[in-house]
Amino acid sequence: MSAQEEYAARLKRVDAAVALEKGDRVPLMPFARNYPYRRQGHTVAEAMYDAEMAAGDMKRFALDFEPDLLVPYTVSLAGAGQVLEALGLRFLEWPGREGGALKENAAIQIIEQTPLDEDGYEDLAETYLSLLPAFPGEDAAVAAYARRAAEFEREMAALGFPMAFSAATAPAYDVLSICLRGTLGLMMDLYTQEDEVQEALALLCPLTVDFAARQAARWGGRFVYVPLMKGMEGYLGLAQYEEFYFPTLKTLTEGLIARGLTPVLYAEGPYNDRMELLSTLPRGVVFHMDSVDMARAKQVLGKEHCLSGGFYAYDLIHSNPGDIETYLKSLLDTVAVDGGYIFDFGDKLDEAEPRNIETMFRVLRDYGTY
Repeated sequence: MSAQEEYAARLKRVDAAVALEKGDRVPLMPFARNYPYRRQGHTVAEAMYDAEMAAGDMKRFALDFEPDLLVPYTVSLAGAGQVLEALGLRFLEWPGREGGALKENAAIQIIEQTPLDEDGYEDLAETYLSLLPAFPGEDAAVAAYARRAAEFEREMAALGFPMAFSAATAPAYDVLSICLRGTLGLMMDLYTQEDEVQEALALLCPLTVDFAARQAARWGGRFVYVPLMKGMEGYLGLAQYEEFYFPTLKTLTEGLIARGLTPVLYAEGPYNDRMELLSTLPRGVVFHMDSVDMARAKQVLGKEHCLSGGFYAYDLIHSNPGDIETYLKSLLDTVAVDGGYIFDFGDKLDEAEPRNIETMFRVLRDYGTY
């Protein structure tokens, strides 16, 4: 097939899974994170400050393993070191930053901010807007990064590879927790200022939808990365999750779908006791699962929603090819047998053994057919 035919075939394969139908095989959307750079002998710190290198490493990964949706290097902010410095973002720490605390191969870390004190909810809008980066168009680093990212997407499309994510956003609860009040501060507010928290979430929710829609319009893609960082078991009880987290998550997914976008919800951590609630989200959502019983996820969520994930990249570091093959076949038999599944990892891939990676992709292609 030509590159254009490959591009169309890959999207058709993914669209079938999202629609809970069988394509010709299980589509692959490996969120490889920093593995493509480590695979080529580069450190994460080097990748953070060299977009050209990051793009080349990601292209090599795509050509070697042929994913159906390619997660671009920009999603993990590779090559964006100078941009992050120019924007003055205070809630991120990354390897390679001068004077930073992270080692050269560490993952980017979110540093919670608490500019909104417990008595400051009346000033939430002003405080939130003050935190947003100016995105100065005249800044050379910002312009160069955006230009190279666009070139990469065009180059990969010409080679037959659609991009996995054209945009990213987060539920309103995560924005309020990470950027404004902090985990502990917001948890206290749930008991002492319930009304103020609900008003803040209602104010932030439309902004989270619009933020993703504007990105997607700029880049021309359809899939939206939505990490669910503070909704897992252990952060919120089920009753609090249902009251404070879920309503704006539901509004977010409805808003994205109404705009023709496909939300890919990355449920980080355990979500076993909230699957029934998640199953009420509108059809068209893709659930990427991390630490859950995938057989139960198939039963509860998979009736109306496409599933993804469920394979631990940890095994690609510490297991052998035989174990990888056995586990993968069991996973596919559990969640992919009748369609509605997109393969991705449950956690980070960075230090995987190359022989296990090769085994994994071979099994996926040979055994993942319908």
